[in-house]
Amino acid sequence: MIEEFPLVSIITVCYNSAKTIEQTIQSVLQQTYRNIEYILIDGVSNDGTLDIIKKYEPVFIKEKKTYKYISEPDKGIYDAMNKGVTLAHGKWIGIINSDDFYEQRTIELVNDCFISNPDIDIVHGNLNFIDEAGRCKIETPKEDISFLRTTMIVFHPTIFIKKALYEKYGLFDLKYKLIADWELLLRFYDNKALFFHLNETLSNFRGGGAGSGFKLTHLKERYKIRHKYNKKVSFWLDFKDVLIYIYFRIYFKKSSM
Repeated sequence: MIEEFPLVSIITVCYNSAKTIEQTIQSVLQQTYRNIEYILIDGVSNDGTLDIIKKYEPVFIKEKKTYKYISEPDKGIYDAMNKGVTLAHGKWIGIINSDDFYEQRTIELVNDCFISNPDIDIVHGNLNFIDEAGRCKIETPKEDISFLRTTMIVFHPTIFIKKALYEKYGLFDLKYKLIADWELLLRFYDNKALFFHLNETLSNFRGGGAGSGFKLTHLKERYKIRHKYNKKVSFWLDFKDVLIYIYFRIYFKKSSM
């Protein structure tokens, strides 16, 4: 028998996020779905982030929503995410970063999708991209999930994954510092995980962050991941990445002048 309203775990990792994390926390608190476990992993912030996190503990308790947090050093954002996944008890897990936030019905819609499609392993949706000027644009992923082999075509803040998938195929690989989320999804895809695109705006993403821009580390990681999961890679894909890297180098050099 399928449980209609299973526990859903939401993870937020943060470091010095006092300016934005309150909106993130509120977006989880205000979900129409009730059976939520919220886990916050703080990297020993020193700007008041932890005070904000602690402030919401009694609020979640009052709403009868599980609320957990830890504050300790980590080895980077994906190490923090792994800590959260390890602590999670939910049937499906979503990760929303501390400068992003959910739509109010996100978890309800995702849960309905999983319940209606029990064979699905990963649900992802549309993203409201907010640039530094506050302009918004709804982004939708490519419908053909096979494009995941060439680039990251789904939006991490919208992704919900069955806990069992992590247990079977592992966590984020810490040797990737910027795009371990792509490697993780490719690993799942390579092991026949079923993806489902929910055509709803699930999350709001602010421009900027660890994976923004195009750094040399980014370029190297894309090359390694793409060649790891493809027997044959078009020269033009790698060449295109080099051109994008050169463009960003020139653009940011001009911007800093």
